[in-house]
Amino acid sequence: MRPRGSRIRTAAKRRYKRPRSGALALALVVTLLAPALPGLALVRTTIAIDGAFDDWARVFEDPANCVYDASGDSSSANTDLTVLAATYDGTYLYHYIRRAATGGGAAAPTYTVYLDLDGDGRMESTDMAVVYKLTGGNAFSSGTLYRYVPADATNGDPMPGDAGKPAGALGTQVPAAIAGAGASGGVELETCIPWSALGVPSDTPVGMQFTSALGSATDSAGVIFMRRYGVSLDPDRASGASADTTVTYVHTLTNLGNTPATFDLSASSSKRWPVTITIAATGETVTSVTLTPGASLEIAVLLHVPANTPDGTRDTLTVTATHGQADGVSDTATDITSIGPVLIIPDQYGSMAPGQTIAYRNTVTNNTEETRTIALSASSDKGWPGEIRDADGASTVTSLTLAPHESSTVTVLVTVPSGATIGTVNVTTIAGQVVGSPNLKGKGYDTTTARAALSVSPVAASAPAGAGSTVAYRHTVQNSWPTTRTISLSAASSCGWTVQILASDGLTPISTLTLGPNGEAADVIVRVRVPAGTPAGTIDDTTLTCTAGPHTATAADRTTVSSLATYGVGGFGAPQNTFQLGDTVYARGMGLAAGTQVRFRWSDPSGTVVRTSNLINADSTGIAQDACVIPATEPIGTWTVTLLSSTGTVIASVPFYVGYRANISAMTVSGGDAVESTLTIATTFENEGAVPLADTAAQWVIWRDEDSDGTFGPGDGYLAPDGSWAVYGSGDGYTHETAGIAVGTGAATLVSWTAPTMNLPSAGEYRLSATWTASTGMTIATAATTFTAVPGAPWIELTLSENAIDFGTVVPGVVYEHPNLGVLVRANVTFDLVRTLSGPASALGLSTQLGSLFSQASGERTYTDAVRIDVPWDTDPGSYSAEVVYTVIAR
Repeated sequence: MRPRGSRIRTAAKRRYKRPRSGALALALVVTLLAPALPGLALVRTTIAIDGAFDDWARVFEDPANCVYDASGDSSSANTDLTVLAATYDGTYLYHYIRRAATGGGAAAPTYTVYLDLDGDGRMESTDMAVVYKLTGGNAFSSGTLYRYVPADATNGDPMPGDAGKPAGALGTQVPAAIAGAGASGGVELETCIPWSALGVPSDTPVGMQFTSALGSATDSAGVIFMRRYGVSLDPDRASGASADTTVTYVHTLTNLGNTPATFDLSASSSKRWPVTITIAATGETVTSVTLTPGASLEIAVLLHVPANTPDGTRDTLTVTATHGQADGVSDTATDITSIGPVLIIPDQYGSMAPGQTIAYRNTVTNNTEETRTIALSASSDKGWPGEIRDADGASTVTSLTLAPHESSTVTVLVTVPSGATIGTVNVTTIAGQVVGSPNLKGKGYDTTTARAALSVSPVAASAPAGAGSTVAYRHTVQNSWPTTRTISLSAASSCGWTVQILASDGLTPISTLTLGPNGEAADVIVRVRVPAGTPAGTIDDTTLTCTAGPHTATAADRTTVSSLATYGVGGFGAPQNTFQLGDTVYARGMGLAAGTQVRFRWSDPSGTVVRTSNLINADSTGIAQDACVIPATEPIGTWTVTLLSSTGTVIASVPFYVGYRANISAMTVSGGDAVESTLTIATTFENEGAVPLADTAAQWVIWRDEDSDGTFGPGDGYLAPDGSWAVYGSGDGYTHETAGIAVGTGAATLVSWTAPTMNLPSAGEYRLSATWTASTGMTIATAATTFTAVPGAPWIELTLSENAIDFGTVVPGVVYEHPNLGVLVRANVTFDLVRTLSGPASALGLSTQLGSLFSQASGERTYTDAVRIDVPWDTDPGSYSAEVVYTVIAR
């Protein structure tokens, strides 16, 4: 009898291995919004002495170069100093003087600038003063340099700033070729003095106090010091280690300033491992060092890896050098330590256009005491093609034989599919395993973002500006192409205004930008000049165009002409509308008729008037200015400054935001290195203000930027409070929250919490965002960090399109085939799909088209199988049932 009802049963079984993978924790603290051009501690540039002041624009944006003297504090507008500035280059020291004069005529003051040549804050016999005279029509007449004769010959005379002038006298004249030029109406003046006449090097931290006099009317302003502060700590490093060892990283610390400086040194391990900082040459343990201007010193940072540290662990060591005399001046170096017998470092990041291939260089290290052969493979969480080649990229590499602690460089090629959606993030995992020793292994990660071949961001920006002023917009240009390219830059104003494209320093005009491949980026500045006399409300759209070969990217900047704007620097260079309690907010009224009298009224969020200025005369360029120090204990929220006519009519009103003087000073993520690990989040809330912060709250979200737009939004996923992976817009919308956080004045509070990694969708890069809010719900500060983690457990789902196949009655010697059996695997780890046959397979001649598959990439993978029987003639008749078993094994 022929066999009847022969039945093939397909079954799904699951079996697991426990993979381990490294993780990297990185910190970037994001503080309050700032202007497009933040202060760089001292702007140095060349000024053309021609009576046109556009080349001072960048100088006015830095607080180190400028001082504001309150309008109306002199008995005469002709001597009333308002904005003073200074800068220099290798040949000249440059001065800028602005006063509140309303017209020309014979009312020409004399300016005296006291020059503290050694920058010690006292005028001595070795110092000088320069006297600038104007003609009767307020044009520049002459500049004369004098020796200074102190009243106190022993100690020198203090520089009292806006409280007066130094007590000494002017002595003998010093020969100097001094040039100067003024604006029509005599409101602005620019000058230059040769450093050779001053007798000091060009980078000397000279102090300057400005004064003016006309008859009995005088005015004086604060002191500007050409003190340049800066520090560098280089380079960043990556290394491998074993448990219970100490790794040493050597960095070069350099004082980039022009004054002696003490730098405080600190180091923070993401794993909280013990760290010691020493002087490399002597081994002396230090917490601070003092360096002369331009001097360098090598420091060694010793990181101890604890015993029993699991293989695959990665630590991020952040080394910081902080200037002891200048707030906000610091630099960091980052050292990444990977633990394990096989090391694949460092993790790489890049971007590439669809249809193109990006090349990464990774170092493979045999971190054992024996010669080993290491098998290498590459897999992608999005299924993008990846290939491992030698260092030159010439030939394919599947394994390396390395001596003990020997390293070799490989090139990893990742091809972005031509149909990839812009913003898609792909993580390519490079796995290394010692042949014959499956437990000796390691992994590295290369993260690729699909981007346009040429891009610029942001694609749109906007800002207010006054007539006769400039406004700057910062954009980032990125080359996501396999080759270095020169990008042509151009900009056009819809109103025909003058536009400059500048390098990232905001000073150097450029028309091209050369960027390396694979996502290299650089900032450019678009500076727009609003012509004098432009009516308030005028709107200009300036388009920045970037071109490389067939690729073009654009950005649009909208400038709205305003008759009132707020600033954070007394040079009135870049509009700013976000401040903290205790800040000085500067306001400028523009487009006014010369001589018009106005007032500035400052109101808190409740509408209460905090300050009203005296009547101020608009100068001959139509500008009036004022400043308000926001009291340290005033309410936070949206404040308002209003420009009023002398009769109280509102000319213009603008809002600005004042927040607490507090911030999230640090936020780190540790853990997530291996299966079944957890993430530990530590956040430091710091209150530098005079208002204690009680009953505040914080909310964190761990999320994956699926569209690579940098914003948590539609299409992204996040870790929910219960540890599940959720879609943006569903569930709670956050990962963790803490209420009742109290931070006293001048204090800091550390809050730590943990999160499971069980349901992270795949290995790779994640974001952590934090929002700190007051009891009223108003935001105090925000912060963000980026880190790399692996799923806490292998997650696998196996589905078959059919669970049973009935071939019915069959005839021996005849081949029967059931095609198109679907096998669907969803996994968050690389896996092997193994096919085995069980039961009376030989009696049925059972076979399948799909064999075993190894090192399949994580994600959703679909396979098609064909099940076939060819019953041998010698099979006994009967009903048979055999199994095709598909087993998914997490690697």
